[in-house]
Amino acid sequence: AYNLKNGGFDKSIGIGDSMNDLEMLKQVDIPVIVAKKNGTYENIQLPGLIKAGAAGPEGWNKVVLNYIL
Repeated sequence: AYNLKNGGFDKSIGIGDSMNDLEMLKQVDIPVIVAKKNGTYENIQLPGLIKAGAAGPEGWNKVVLNYIL
C-alpha cells in the first residue's frame, strides 16, 4: 500500500469482512476486518488483525484514512 504519511510503499494492507477474505488477509502485512451491517465481526483470528471499528463502506473508509492517507 502506498502510505502518504510515511512517504512511500512500505507495507501491504488487506481489508475484508468475511471468511472468503481469509486467504487474502493471511498474505498481507496489515490484515483488517470490517464489521458487518449488524455490527458483528466474522470470527477470524490472525496475528495483528485490526478491527475497522465500523461496518461496510464507513469501516473501509476509516481504514484507508488512518493507514494510507
